[in-house]
Amino acid sequence: MCGACGGGVGDPFGQRVAGPRVRDAIARYLQGLPGAPGIRPFVGGWTISSRTGGAEVFTRVDRLVERLAPRLRIDHDRLLERVLVVAREAGRDTYPVMSVSSFRSEPDATPAP
Repeated sequence: MCGACGGGVGDPFGQRVAGPRVRDAIARYLQGLPGAPGIRPFVGGWTISSRTGGAEVFTRVDRLVERLAPRLRIDHDRLLERVLVVAREAGRDTYPVMSVSSFRSEPDATPAP
């Protein structure tokens, strides 16, 4: 298993934070908050680095937020809500929507009236 799928049984947010692009966006968002420790995504979740070189591993986003909220002095529910918004935005398709006509290689051959 590559870990791109959602979390295991009992993970209420697993599908919403699945995939490397989404986990990376969450890590970048959290690490950008004032007072945040080093946060890195990996295939199955995130790690939080300590100043002494240790690391904590989190495979569920709710547990990650639970650990960070007091340290960042942000309400747990508010932080989790914001993280899920970041996840939703990161999971969106980034390709522009194009109409069929934009793929035509030749001008329209319809005669002018």
